Amino acid sequence: MALNQKEQDIQMLLAAQAHLGTKNCDFQMERYVFRRRNDGIYVINLEKTLEKLAMAARVIVAVENPQVRYSSLRKRKDGYNNGRLAI
Repeated sequence: MALNQKEQDIQMLLAAQAHLGTKNCDFQMERYVFRRRNDGIYVINLEKTLEKLAMAARVIVAVENPQVRYSSLRKRKDGYNNGRLAI
């Protein structure tokens, strides 16, 4: 039986290990978590990830003049980088 496009995309995300998160779960991330493994790693819900990727792709395609207007990368106090890009 052949897989539909959504199932194929989820299989590719699984192969790329895009479903593995971190041991830290922010309250804003909780809605995207599928479950927590025994070793403490959060497993990301790939259906929701795929929905957000599709939405981002639609936004990028909708831009009439796709030149990068602004981008920044700054280091936060906790050591993580905070990147922003405006088209």
